[in-house]
Amino acid sequence: METLHVKDLYTKFFTLDGVANVLNGISISVSEGKMVSVVGETGSGKTVMLMSILGIVRPPGKVTSGEVLFFGEDLRLKDRDEMNEILGKEISYITQNPRAALNPMIRVGDQIANVIQVHTNCSKDEAYRQAVAMIELVGISDPKQRAKAYPHELSGGMAQRICIALALSCSPKLLLADDPTTGLDVTIQTQVLDEMAELIRKYNYSTLIVTRDVGVVAQYCDEVAVLYAGQLIEHTDTKTFFRDARHPYSVAFLTRARTISTERRKHVKGVPPDFRYLPEGCYYHPRCEEMTALCKKESPGLKEIGPGHFVRCHLADGM
Repeated sequence: METLHVKDLYTKFFTLDGVANVLNGISISVSEGKMVSVVGETGSGKTVMLMSILGIVRPPGKVTSGEVLFFGEDLRLKDRDEMNEILGKEISYITQNPRAALNPMIRVGDQIANVIQVHTNCSKDEAYRQAVAMIELVGISDPKQRAKAYPHELSGGMAQRICIALALSCSPKLLLADDPTTGLDVTIQTQVLDEMAELIRKYNYSTLIVTRDVGVVAQYCDEVAVLYAGQLIEHTDTKTFFRDARHPYSVAFLTRARTISTERRKHVKGVPPDFRYLPEGCYYHPRCEEMTALCKKESPGLKEIGPGHFVRCHLADGM
């Protein structure tokens, strides 16, 4: 059963320097209990995709068309009050920066308790008790004492755990995570992701996570979608992706990620396109070593080249 189905989502930013076409027909689904990752380099549109799904794109940005179906209901047709009922309770969001997500003036236990009380109508004391239990659940020792702390008194890893506790406090049906361990050192990243993944599996949350780290994808995710210039260019299960990625950008992205740390880190050739001036034909063709004349003039569709393996490339069948 599909928890989330995004269909042909377009988001534009209307700036003084021109219209930036940041999302260009995104279609993606997350089934119940599955973890789907979206990967791509910085500037590919990953965060805007999550914000568009949540309906929190701010001017000059605007979602111009498409559907965001949550258990079959289009979230884009709901008003702000209806969305406020859903966000935090049925859909939760973990941001990149826990410091920005937490209110610096309120103790973290109270922040979690406030969310629980709003969405469950339980008493203040019961909400606080549940908040302390959530803090313990995400791996923080001495949860009663930590609940009394202000965000600035917590380490980066602990602040991110609090954000995870906040996101999971009302047992959402869908979890959206935006590079949730960025800025943390490698050891803490692993600890936080292990704890987060364990909770996701335990409570069967449907999860859409965006990241630049293919190690996260390989270890935790069921499916992977590759985003480039606001388009999904490859989507398949994780094992197939690492064994048989077909889009030239996916191959280059994986090659870069697999470069041994003692070697000079390789980069994907060229630079991402300007969203205001996207190239004709395939958006990737100016950087592609396999490029043909057809790639310059005709935009490829997303086609299935194997069971559940979709690629947006004219040459995918022959690669």
